[in-house]
Amino acid sequence: MKKLNLSKQLVIITLFSLVLMISLLTLILPKALEPYFEQTVYTFLDKPLEVMLNDKEVKALENIVYINKDNNEFHITPNYKEVIDIDDIKILLSYISDIRGKFRYNGKTYYYSTVRGRNSKGIAITNDFYIKTLRRNILFVTIPIVSIIFIIILVLLLCWSNY
Repeated sequence: MKKLNLSKQLVIITLFSLVLMISLLTLILPKALEPYFEQTVYTFLDKPLEVMLNDKEVKALENIVYINKDNNEFHITPNYKEVIDIDDIKILLSYISDIRGKFRYNGKTYYYSTVRGRNSKGIAITNDFYIKTLRRNILFVTIPIVSIIFIIILVLLLCWSNY
């Protein structure tokens, strides 16, 4: 069996390490950061809820649906069908049990936050688009940085081994 010289061994070790590091980053990093992503979503949902209790006609943000339940009357922002894939409002409300939370319906994850007034309840709901975008952005930043660092290490090791 032919022996590999030091340069080839270093290239193989570095490339193997790079593939291993990128694989671990893509698997572990998004899961490790998920609680921070969720906290950001809840903060984003909470901000307009107090305003909504006083003003029934809240302008909806792109990926957030606001529902105001005033006695037995519902005021729902017009973007309801684009954001939430649940036709029946009663089915949707059956999943909302806490002040904040998340639930899965038809394979999709939804996040919600609620606030109670004297005779009303405000609910802000969003899908997982924001969290998926955060995950993708983290990986698009992290992977190139790690790759560049490994390439620099590889070049330095090759220069050292040839010296």
